[in-house]
Amino acid sequence: MNLKKVKNKLSFLLYPFILRRILFLIHKIKKLKNEDYIAFVLFWKMGDIILSTRIVHEIKIKNPLKKICYITSDSFKFVIKDNPEIDVILTVKMYKEDSFLRILNRPLWFLVKIIVKNSKHFKKSYFLQIYPEYTGDLDNSNKHLIDFFAEKANIKLNLKNPFFTNKNNKKYFKEFCKRNNLRRGMYITIGHRASTSEKTWPLEYFKKLGKKIISENPELKIIFIGSKKDEFPKDKKFICLKGKNLGEVAEIIKNSKFFIGLEGGLIHLASSFEIPLIGIYCGKTSLSVGKPLSKNFKLIIPKSKKIKDVKVIKVYEKIESLLKNDSKNP
Repeated sequence: MNLKKVKNKLSFLLYPFILRRILFLIHKIKKLKNEDYIAFVLFWKMGDIILSTRIVHEIKIKNPLKKICYITSDSFKFVIKDNPEIDVILTVKMYKEDSFLRILNRPLWFLVKIIVKNSKHFKKSYFLQIYPEYTGDLDNSNKHLIDFFAEKANIKLNLKNPFFTNKNNKKYFKEFCKRNNLRRGMYITIGHRASTSEKTWPLEYFKKLGKKIISENPELKIIFIGSKKDEFPKDKKFICLKGKNLGEVAEIIKNSKFFIGLEGGLIHLASSFEIPLIGIYCGKTSLSVGKPLSKNFKLIIPKSKKIKDVKVIKVYEKIESLLKNDSKNP
């Protein structure tokens, strides 16, 4: 007997616990003024939602007069709230991954799907969530997540991976540069946090790397990007950007010389722009599924599959080669 399947089936018996959340979503859907929306439903994760904006963009091109409604977890509303192609964002409160009640996320997903499919407000609906519907081994798949999304939406993708920002984001970027004496292309952005500890390069290594970059290239500045909860290097040589919305972060990354990051949402965001990327990965998950969609992506993986074994000097050598190429092609 497969205990995982039994547990998932038993979770449906807990529907009464999620009834309030479902009713709240139904109430928000009924308040929609327009009855001709195209709905996208994707609950998690940050990188997946960033990738899904490419699907939204393609559907919007085909249906320029239609309104777009995106339904996601309330924890990830910040990812798309500045996207001008999305007219309405509706959220559902999900159960945290470290909670026993996380088993309720599966029936919650299926109930939302039923509600959206049967709502008169949505003329079309795209359910982009891979799990819990996908039963294969995603870690060993040869397809990228964006290909799964494209199949669900029944579209062919072009080579672009757009992420849109708005006028307020651009205004914030100008003010940020003025406050910190920055200008476009004269700083490097670093995303120093990942979703799990095994994917996270030690902060002390990032600090050493940042100091090495500045000592060898004093004209450059370093910006560390993360959430309010993240730990940042305590050094006045670095600029620390804490808890800003994704549109503002996108403007800063887009205008940087290049981006250094880990396996997670920020590197997918950075891949939307024409800047070089350096990714420090542990190598435990399939690259074909979730690698950044950028021709400018440089990857560093330790043979041991322990990210702590990646040496600072090895990362700096990649950076040095990028800087040399940049000086040859000003």
